[in-house]
Amino acid sequence: MRQLSGTNRTHYPRRGSSLIEMIVSTVLLTAVLVCAAPLISWSMQQRGLAEKQQLANQEVANLLETVATTSWDQLTQQNVSQWKLNDATEAELNQAKLEVSIKQSDAAPIAKQVVVKLTWSDKMNRPVAPIRLSTWVYQAAGATP
Repeated sequence: MRQLSGTNRTHYPRRGSSLIEMIVSTVLLTAVLVCAAPLISWSMQQRGLAEKQQLANQEVANLLETVATTSWDQLTQQNVSQWKLNDATEAELNQAKLEVSIKQSDAAPIAKQVVVKLTWSDKMNRPVAPIRLSTWVYQAAGATP
């Protein structure tokens, strides 16, 4: 405690903060949180969409790997139309629809184009951009068409 010169009042060193400073800091913190909340929500929503996109990419890629292990004679539209999505993928993607098509090219070299397309909707039932991958499978040399 110090004695102020020329007066009988004592001056105490300032400790802590005033009520006004606390109110101002609370208002500023609230404003920052209000601005950040939509950004955090949007970020979480985009992360969920990215995870579903990755899952769809993985599923379509797995189906194309199945094409690689399927013999030329078994690679028909009738056989691939029986292919189904993985149960976990179908549960995760809303209104998932798988389309597999085969087009045969009779020009040399003889080949089949396999196109795998996966479509689904978001939570609001709006269609999401589909995943579409394709590959060419060529008939083995010396095999009869």
